[in-house]
Amino acid sequence: MKKKQLHKIGLLVIATMAFTACVPLIHEDPANAVGAYVLNEGLWGGNDAEISRLDTKDGTIVNNYFATQNGRGLGDLGQDLIVYGSKMYCAVYTSNTVEVIDPETGKSLQQINMGSRGPRYLACDGGKVYVSCYDKSVVRIDTTTLSIDATCPLGGMQPEGICALDGKLYVCSGWQQTSSGAYEYDNMLSVVDIATFTKTNTIEVGTNPYKVKALANGKLALCYWGNYGSITSGMMIVNPATGQTTSLGMEVSNFDVKGDDIYLYNYSYATGRTQFYKVDGNSLNAVPILENCGVNFVSTYGINVDPLSGDIYVTDSRNYQSGGDVHCFKSDGTLRFSAATTVGPSKVVFY
Repeated sequence: MKKKQLHKIGLLVIATMAFTACVPLIHEDPANAVGAYVLNEGLWGGNDAEISRLDTKDGTIVNNYFATQNGRGLGDLGQDLIVYGSKMYCAVYTSNTVEVIDPETGKSLQQINMGSRGPRYLACDGGKVYVSCYDKSVVRIDTTTLSIDATCPLGGMQPEGICALDGKLYVCSGWQQTSSGAYEYDNMLSVVDIATFTKTNTIEVGTNPYKVKALANGKLALCYWGNYGSITSGMMIVNPATGQTTSLGMEVSNFDVKGDDIYLYNYSYATGRTQFYKVDGNSLNAVPILENCGVNFVSTYGINVDPLSGDIYVTDSRNYQSGGDVHCFKSDGTLRFSAATTVGPSKVVFY
């Protein structure tokens, strides 16, 4: 569940009433890499999170794939999904679980009980999966035993995005709600040493950081959402060695990376318009993309880039009313296919 104006919880309530350094499981032969999964977040309280299976060659999609393969749903609010090694991991926020799945079959291998931690986003490194949690911690999962083996307290405010780079975890410290019900926002990126699994430093970044991903050049791309008012959203490049940050000077809702390239968009609630850009992570030169792609985006919700083909996948939640869509574009912006999903498609992962 992502935060967009008054946070996503509030938006989903309204809608009910009216997405690192991971190594994906990709087939050796790119011609045979035909698989992807779409995480459908579902509505808060709807207990309808799901995973769709997508054929990336022709756009054929099988919705409710997880439920079909397992005889049950994922639970309430599918938060994040990654493929690491031979397994796929899904954080289910309100249900407080991490589902471990066989990506070849869609079968659940283990459902890890996260207690009341509130699992958010996932990263992986060295045979471990790391989960940022709303109890202001990072939880470490052993990928062999499929169990929690350590917890690192973070302090600060509730964490969101997380990534691994060069023996460190970088965790966004986003926001929290006060006892009076008001929202307050942090501007820190926590640094966790993986070897000792302790927090060692913080880097000051933009207000309300939401997502962080590693670039091939050893730097970090970070998106922040501001305070949904006087402080706007944005993106910055972070040098983890020095803590120096460089702003892109544009509003940003979400992004993905491929090598040193950043693919981002900004969705305006005021106009309902989405603007897409490809940014060089070295020069920071931004080039508009998908300007005349032939798709009418209703409520853009996620963007992911196939690491093999370079195809761009954009998800649209259709304002969280019922189903959503995933659109696949060639790197030149040509629409390859569109497929209808279930509620709140937020992320596409490849296997």
